[in-house]
Amino acid sequence: MNETEFHHLAHIQLSTVFDILEDADRQGLLDVEYEGGIMTIGLPDGRQCVLSKHVPSCELWLSSPVSGGLHFSYDAAAGWHLPMSVFNWSKNSAATMSPCRRQKPCC
Repeated sequence: MNETEFHHLAHIQLSTVFDILEDADRQGLLDVEYEGGIMTIGLPDGRQCVLSKHVPSCELWLSSPVSGGLHFSYDAAAGWHLPMSVFNWSKNSAATMSPCRRQKPCC
Protein backbone atom coordinates (compact mmCIF):
# COMPACT_ATOMS: atom_id res chain seq x y z
CA MET A 1 0.00 0.00 0.00
CA ASN A 2 1.28 3.45 -0.78
CA GLU A 3 1.12 6.41 1.59
CA THR A 4 -1.94 7.95 -0.07
CA GLU A 5 -3.90 4.70 0.25
CA PHE A 6 -2.81 4.37 3.87
CA HIS A 7 -4.00 7.88 4.75
CA HIS A 8 -7.34 7.22 3.05
CA LEU A 9 -7.95 3.85 4.74
CA ALA A 10 -6.74 5.07 8.13
CA HIS A 11 -8.99 8.13 7.95
CA ILE A 12 -12.00 5.93 7.21
CA GLN A 13 -11.23 3.68 10.20
CA LEU A 14 -10.49 6.55 12.57
CA SER A 15 -13.68 8.35 11.50
CA THR A 16 -15.66 5.14 12.07
CA VAL A 17 -14.20 4.72 15.56
CA PHE A 18 -14.92 8.38 16.33
CA ASP A 19 -18.55 8.01 15.21
CA ILE A 20 -19.00 4.81 17.24
CA LEU A 21 -17.61 6.45 20.36
CA GLU A 22 -19.70 9.58 19.93
CA ASP A 23 -22.83 7.49 19.43
CA ALA A 24 -22.07 5.14 22.34
CA ASP A 25 -21.23 7.95 24.76
CA ARG A 26 -24.74 9.33 25.19
CA GLN A 27 -23.97 10.46 28.76
CA GLY A 28 -20.94 12.49 27.73
CA LEU A 29 -18.49 10.59 29.92
CA LEU A 30 -15.73 10.49 27.28
CA ASP A 31 -13.76 13.37 25.87
CA VAL A 32 -13.09 12.30 22.29
CA GLU A 33 -11.09 14.48 19.92
CA TYR A 34 -9.93 13.62 16.41
CA GLU A 35 -7.63 15.93 14.54
CA GLY A 36 -4.70 15.50 12.19
CA GLY A 37 -4.83 11.70 12.22
CA ILE A 38 -4.68 11.52 16.03
CA MET A 39 -7.60 10.57 18.24
CA THR A 40 -7.48 11.12 21.96
CA ILE A 41 -10.05 9.46 24.17
CA GLY A 42 -10.28 10.89 27.66
CA LEU A 43 -11.79 8.37 30.05
CA PRO A 44 -13.99 9.31 33.03
CA ASP A 45 -11.25 8.39 35.51
CA GLY A 46 -8.78 10.79 33.87
CA ARG A 47 -6.80 8.18 31.95
CA GLN A 48 -6.37 8.63 28.22
CA CYS A 49 -6.15 6.43 25.13
CA VAL A 50 -4.50 7.64 21.94
CA LEU A 51 -5.23 6.17 18.52
CA SER A 52 -3.04 7.48 15.73
CA LYS A 53 -1.65 6.84 12.28
CA HIS A 54 1.93 5.64 12.14
CA VAL A 55 2.90 6.43 8.57
CA PRO A 56 6.34 4.76 8.39
CA SER A 57 4.82 1.35 9.20
CA CYS A 58 1.39 2.01 7.63
CA GLU A 59 -0.25 1.03 10.92
CA LEU A 60 -2.78 2.42 13.35
CA TRP A 61 -1.31 2.55 16.84
CA LEU A 62 -3.39 2.40 20.00
CA SER A 63 -1.82 3.50 23.26
CA SER A 64 -3.98 2.43 26.18
CA PRO A 65 -3.61 2.49 29.96
CA VAL A 66 -5.42 -0.86 29.98
CA SER A 67 -3.95 -2.88 27.11
CA GLY A 68 -0.69 -1.05 26.53
CA GLY A 69 0.33 -0.52 22.92
CA LEU A 70 -1.38 -2.25 20.01
CA HIS A 71 -0.39 -1.91 16.36
CA PHE A 72 -3.07 -2.59 13.74
CA SER A 73 -2.05 -3.46 10.17
CA TYR A 74 -4.23 -3.34 7.09
CA ASP A 75 -4.83 -6.20 4.71
CA ALA A 76 -7.32 -5.94 1.86
CA ALA A 77 -8.82 -9.33 2.71
CA ALA A 78 -8.80 -8.94 6.51
CA GLY A 79 -9.17 -5.19 7.02
CA TRP A 80 -7.50 -3.59 10.06
CA HIS A 81 -6.21 -6.34 12.31
CA LEU A 82 -3.62 -7.21 14.89
CA PRO A 83 -0.92 -9.25 13.16
CA MET A 84 -0.68 -12.81 14.48
CA SER A 85 -4.18 -12.47 15.95
CA VAL A 86 -7.67 -13.61 15.12
CA PHE A 87 -9.05 -10.21 16.17
CA ASN A 88 -10.23 -8.12 13.24
CA TRP A 89 -10.95 -4.52 14.15
CA SER A 90 -12.53 -3.54 10.85
CA LYS A 91 -15.22 -6.16 11.31
CA ASN A 92 -15.58 -5.70 15.07
CA SER A 93 -15.47 -1.93 15.61
CA ALA A 94 -18.86 -1.75 17.30
CA ALA A 95 -18.11 -4.68 19.56
CA THR A 96 -14.70 -3.26 20.39
CA MET A 97 -16.16 0.02 21.53
CA SER A 98 -19.23 -1.44 23.26
CA PRO A 99 -17.64 -1.24 26.73
CA CYS A 100 -18.04 2.54 26.45
CA ARG A 101 -21.77 1.97 26.52
CA ARG A 102 -21.30 0.34 29.93
CA GLN A 103 -19.20 3.27 31.21
CA LYS A 104 -16.03 1.21 31.44
CA PRO A 105 -12.72 2.06 29.77
CA CYS A 106 -12.95 1.10 26.13
CA CYS A 107 -9.26 0.81 25.43
